[in-house]
Amino acid sequence: MMKRIVTLLLLLSLLGAGILTFSGCEKDLPSEELLKAAAGQLIPGSEVINRILFEEDFPTAEHGVTSGPYREADLSFLQPYDLSSLDDIRKYAEKVYSAEAVAQLFRAAVDPQTDAAGGLIKPTYLYDSNGMLMVSDEGRHVRCDKASYDLSTLSVLTREKTRATLSVTATVTNEDGLTQTRQKRLTLVLENGGWRLDNL
Repeated sequence: MMKRIVTLLLLLSLLGAGILTFSGCEKDLPSEELLKAAAGQLIPGSEVINRILFEEDFPTAEHGVTSGPYREADLSFLQPYDLSSLDDIRKYAEKVYSAEAVAQLFRAAVDPQTDAAGGLIKPTYLYDSNGMLMVSDEGRHVRCDKASYDLSTLSVLTREKTRATLSVTATVTNEDGLTQTRQKRLTLVLENGGWRLDNL
């Protein structure tokens, strides 16, 4: 009888420890309110970066420098965002996107590409020429659809200590002007002490 009581007490003790451990893990997770607030701040920033790198045609200076298919950029396009250089654009992106996502963005629009022989060719769209921002006269090779988001529809789907998935209603317009509304999943990751978007 005594042995059964001891066994029962031991099981109850282990069960209690398990519950406490589970509760502790739940307590360590970021709150839904925190994640929604983070996404609400990051999404407008992502719209700025996408607009600059992929959506709108970057204007060129009327009497600017020309180098092959590249022309000096008209920096007035960046003034509404308090940016003035390619370095500014990258630093802004790093506050919005994860390091991996920033690498993908700049690989598509900025970083030098290689030809079939492995030689370097000029960047696809933007590049810095000794402090002067240059833009391709041939246009972009990669474009993305324009999207606007209804932040009031943000909802948290999954939560982990350093990663979360959220859903938001997006209105997407393609290059042909066709518009559709759909649910978009966003992934947030915790990097360098702050939340960042991990998908484009």
